[in-house]
Amino acid sequence: MAIGIHHVHLKTRDPKQTMQFYVDNLGATLIAEVGTRGYRVSLHGLTLNITTLIDTQSREQQYGLEHLAVDTD
Repeated sequence: MAIGIHHVHLKTRDPKQTMQFYVDNLGATLIAEVGTRGYRVSLHGLTLNITTLIDTQSREQQYGLEHLAVDTD
């Protein structure tokens, strides 16, 4: 079975500052602004979704690594 990482979702108090850190220090490139919630960047081919806490989610949320999404065949 083939498996790969689709994306990583990070939650932060300041999505813009976090996005800028990845761009300035780690060579990420901005893919898109995601509404008013955050940003999507490519970190050398790995997609990072960087958002704040999402008001419409009903389960408890914490700052940090939110989830890791995988692709499989």
